[in-house]
Amino acid sequence: MKRIWIITSLFTATYAMAHSPTDATAKELDTYTEIKVFHASDDPNHYVKHVTIKRDGITYIDKTFDAQTDNRSLDIQITHPRARRKRIKRGMTILVEATCSRQGTLSKQVKVD
Repeated sequence: MKRIWIITSLFTATYAMAHSPTDATAKELDTYTEIKVFHASDDPNHYVKHVTIKRDGITYIDKTFDAQTDNRSLDIQITHPRARRKRIKRGMTILVEATCSRQGTLSKQVKVD
């Protein structure tokens, strides 16, 4: 009985520490657009693992990561393509989908500042 309790406690503690990314923002700068996905974690094995960014319903970025920028967020810089019509620009609304390496996904419509 004691063994079952210990296993259950370990599983519950690990489950409680896993969580989805909490928010996302987008900002257009001079030469790139910065996407920031917020996901607080001090554990290097617990991070934002996958991000998909869609513009006008079409996948613009689909990328897997092996670490976050810091213990608060993952920062993604998207260099502006030469063709202005293909850029993610200020005023656009994009869909950001971010998945935790352990559990949970954030799906959020983000207006680019």
